[in-house]
Amino acid sequence: MAELRRCNLGYSLKNIPIPKHNAYLKTLISQTESFIRRVRWKVFWFENGKNLGSENEEDGAPVTQNFGLKSHKTPPQNPALSNFENDIYKIISDIKFSDSKNEFQKKMDKDLESLKSGKNVVVEADKTTNLYQIAPEKYKE
Repeated sequence: MAELRRCNLGYSLKNIPIPKHNAYLKTLISQTESFIRRVRWKVFWFENGKNLGSENEEDGAPVTQNFGLKSHKTPPQNPALSNFENDIYKIISDIKFSDSKNEFQKKMDKDLESLKSGKNVVVEADKTTNLYQIAPEKYKE
């Protein structure tokens, strides 16, 4: 029988650590781009919605119906929105992070790093929330 070593963290596994700054920025930028894309479409349809017929004005191709599903097309840029978009991107670039972690969050980060950097595999071996560490060779058996 492979030797399982119990890994007791001392807190619930449902606790969520604070994400790293890069992960937060990636999510923020992605959501901001999505917001700007939606605003561009709203402005486009507000300005041109009545004038569009069954054909696309640019190349004469028929307009496809998506039946309420999202379009993969990018919205056209609107000069009236450029200052707004630049201001939003400037706000994102000016974000300063502060380290406001308490002792519990620091302990969670330290435990997570030790589990990631360890040579053993962390597994759940029974129906409880207990975690066990085992050598990779023994786990494969």
